[in-house]
Amino acid sequence: MYTGRKKNDDDAEIRRRIAAGAMKAAVARELNISRMTVYCALEGQGSQSAST
Repeated sequence: MYTGRKKNDDDAEIRRRIAAGAMKAAVARELNISRMTVYCALEGQGSQSAST
């Protein structure tokens, strides 16, 4: 079953930086990812499928 491509980012790293007080846009720029990826990581949607 195809589940999409492998993730390039680390949700734990994103959450750690946000908890330390970094702005979402700054984290996205530093990690070279989109802001939407940051928002999804913070919501916990990064590794979960919508159908489960």
